[in-house]
Amino acid sequence: MRDVARLAGVAPMTVSRALREGSSVHADTREAIRRAVKELGYVTNFAASALSARGSKQIALVVPNVSNSVFAETIEGLSDVLTPAGYSLSIAYSGYDRQTEERLVRGLLGYKPDAMILTGFTHTPATRALLRRANIPVVEFWNIGPKPIDLAVGFSNCQAALAMTRYLIERGARQVGYIGGTQIDNDRTQAREEGFRQALASAGLPAQEAWISSAPIAFSSGIDLAQRFAAALPAARPQALFAASDIIAAGFVFECQRQGLKVPSDVAVAGFGDTALAGAMNPQLTTIRMPQRHIGRVAGRTRPGEASQRGHRPTHC
Repeated sequence: MRDVARLAGVAPMTVSRALREGSSVHADTREAIRRAVKELGYVTNFAASALSARGSKQIALVVPNVSNSVFAETIEGLSDVLTPAGYSLSIAYSGYDRQTEERLVRGLLGYKPDAMILTGFTHTPATRALLRRANIPVVEFWNIGPKPIDLAVGFSNCQAALAMTRYLIERGARQVGYIGGTQIDNDRTQAREEGFRQALASAGLPAQEAWISSAPIAFSSGIDLAQRFAAALPAARPQALFAASDIIAAGFVFECQRQGLKVPSDVAVAGFGDTALAGAMNPQLTTIRMPQRHIGRVAGRTRPGEASQRGHRPTHC
């Protein structure tokens, strides 16, 4: 910083002030310092800044994975907000396991992040205790419902699934199958099946347990289900299938077509996520659009002291 000050012809304190957001340093002086910073390749030492200003400029994020494009979009939304504000995003992957999440949170807190962002509400008691003691903003995103640790940004997975199931019923389906993601340590997939079942119950339709299942969110899960569907007698098949993931739905549709079954005349199919794949299919997949990038942007902008939940509150789930 002293080298930058010498080259720019200012005091080191002026350099420090100019590099802080919202400082009142004159524009000409700030520009001279910016040129000196660029010429010298100066990089702000945030570790030292954290000791003096109690701010690391790091945001810690734990997501189940990044192979699922919905989380990739949300991460980009976070970056849209955090990067211009001078924050870096540290990303860790829990693999849909809350014990792994606990270990990750414990390790990330050692780097003194300015905030922590988690996916959903399924955490160990130790994770919750660690985050409360850390006394930093905590955002849980991609779902709403239970009381959050601090802040929540998302939508009702339950109500979204309820709406799609009702749509299939309104289109004439009386036998509706369902396949959702693995439910262990995943409140979002649990809520989607709950919404599906509530829609059947409110319509007075029985749940066909033989055609209700959970599986990894993968193309192969849809293929496996389609092979089972093709092997079943027509009278035993559901008239419609709701897959709580576009990836599973796509695997199901492609395998049905390979088996000589027609969508939607032999079976109507709906997905969840509004991915690019859903729009590229023929026929295009009926699906639920989720505000993936917007969730990230809202989470990045949310500050302590705001409403405890940001998103659409459920009315049925």
